[in-house]
Amino acid sequence: MQLSLTSVLGLFEGLASLAFLTVLAIIDKVKNPPLPHDEAIKTEQALHDLWSLNSTSQDVSHNFLQVPRGLQLHYLSPSNEKRRRDLIIFLHGFPDSCYLWAHMLASPLSEHASLVSVDLPGYGGSDGLPNYGPGQMLNTMESAIKELRLQYGIDESSDNKRGQCIVVGHDWGGIVASRVAAGTEGLIDHLVLVNSLFPRHALDMAKAKISRARELLRTRPSGFIRMAKEEAACVVSQLAKSHYTFMFNLPFISAARLSFVVRFLLRACHKMADAGLTHPRGPARSMAASLGPGVAQCKDYQSNATYSASVLARAMSQPDGIWDERIRLYKERLMTARWNPAYARDRAEARDEGCIRCSTTVIFGIEDQALDPRLMVDGIDAYVRPESGFKGHVVKLSGVGHWSPLHSDCVQVLNEVLVWQVSTPHPSASSSNSFSDRLQSATKTRQIAVRIMR
Repeated sequence: MQLSLTSVLGLFEGLASLAFLTVLAIIDKVKNPPLPHDEAIKTEQALHDLWSLNSTSQDVSHNFLQVPRGLQLHYLSPSNEKRRRDLIIFLHGFPDSCYLWAHMLASPLSEHASLVSVDLPGYGGSDGLPNYGPGQMLNTMESAIKELRLQYGIDESSDNKRGQCIVVGHDWGGIVASRVAAGTEGLIDHLVLVNSLFPRHALDMAKAKISRARELLRTRPSGFIRMAKEEAACVVSQLAKSHYTFMFNLPFISAARLSFVVRFLLRACHKMADAGLTHPRGPARSMAASLGPGVAQCKDYQSNATYSASVLARAMSQPDGIWDERIRLYKERLMTARWNPAYARDRAEARDEGCIRCSTTVIFGIEDQALDPRLMVDGIDAYVRPESGFKGHVVKLSGVGHWSPLHSDCVQVLNEVLVWQVSTPHPSASSSNSFSDRLQSATKTRQIAVRIMR
């Protein structure tokens, strides 16, 4: 079997990443011995507090959504929820769960719209999938959004004003949401990408940068240093930031076999997420949120509903076995493989995924440890083509990293964006300009850049 140069380079970077993370994990294991008994107890208590269907210590409630093929998805909504005309759906990424957005559900935002935070398939309390390519994952999430629209009556209104379905996605949640927004029309009314990306745009940007670098090198060899700095630097930066994804794609990689490396990577993610927070979640709560329900929680019932056998089987393989399933997001071409949307087929409207078909807000902490904003944000305007004239806003936050949904400045910006979008579903040029000015001065940080997509 012949391997392409890209495959060989990917294999090399995957092996290098594995070696690098193994060394770091060994050093971490020596410096930080396994958790003492009291820390293990704290984690068990956190699992109960977060995932027990009978827990009364939360501001959120547990719910289950049935989607085609007999799958069950778990989602959170505010306790004592009051249904509103508009619906906001929050989607998390790796290695998180619906609890990434729990603070948004308990915020005053619930006075403006119905709020739900959904566990992606294979994460938290949601069923897993046979495979995690676009045919399974995107069709499942497309069906989930469609079902939530029906459940919350978004397309029904007594005052002849149809509600909006707004989807907010971080990391993989944004990748999934942007592909659904590109492959369907009318399903998502407004998209918010929070330190995430639209795959077509990011890949095109990387290809353009590499092509430009080759051209400069071919025509002006003496300009190699300038070319490398100006054109190739962001691609090299992204390869370095995403080195772990190449490790996940190694053919022999197994979370159970390399459990100490996976645990180190999880702890590193949790530390980065908590860094700079006024009220950090702490290791026990962070780990419990990432793991999902334990065996004890899978025995709970709420209104005759409970976590499925799929979730119980996953819980019985904790803490290592669950990650073999979850890293399949990276292994099975969810980002790049072609997708035939089920919702579009129902309406005989097969769609090209070349652009996002609804207005979009991009919020990006530019200190992102996993994504380079020069590839993920710059130039995205050309890939947003809603039917209405208004495309959206781009907001860049300095001093904020990948886990921006937990950062107070990002939370403030996101609240402003969502309240404005709910109150102004069809903004004019003047209203979007005035909102940009208000957003610029509304946050606590002085280092914020806001612009309107053109």
